[in-house]
Formats: sequence, C-alpha cells, structure tokens
Amino acid sequence: MGLGKHAPKVGMDMQGVALKGLIGRHVKIAFPAVDLYVSREHMWVKVKSVNAKRKRLVGTLANHPVSCPDLKYGDRVVFGRDEIEEIEEVK
Repeated sequence: MGLGKHAPKVGMDMQGVALKGLIGRHVKIAFPAVDLYVSREHMWVKVKSVNAKRKRLVGTLANHPVSCPDLKYGDRVVFGRDEIEEIEEVK
C-alpha cells in the first residue's frame, strides 16, 4: 500500500461506522510532516484494536514515511475516529 492516488476524504462521516468493524482493516490518517512542500503526510494504518470506552483505535503504520522522520513502518499509532480520512475498500 502506498500513498494512494486518491485525495483523502476530509471530513468523512464516521458516525455510522462501528469502531470494532474496523479491526483488521486499513484506514488513512494524516500525520504532521516536516517538509517545506507538504504540511501533512497521509498514510495507511492497520487497525489492531479498539478502546470503545475512550473511542480510540490502535493500529500499526502500514507505510514507509517520507516526510515524517520520527515514524517508521510498523510503528504503533493511537488515533480517534475523527482522524480517519478514508477506509480501505473491501474487495
């Protein structure tokens, strides 16, 4: 999986999506970038678990960052439903 050819769906409506239904799927998240030309790097995260009480998801980074030197492939990522820009399509 790479940085996809489609623009992220900013403001994606996640209210009807069950968090537990995302376990095992890839979601796209924007990370702050340290680059002169881009402010954010959009990368895929594989969801591993959900803390429903805190409405937080835990996953692992599924991309090799280009503009985020503090991150690497496989790093643990904790994020909220409001940070999800896109959900991997199931084929």
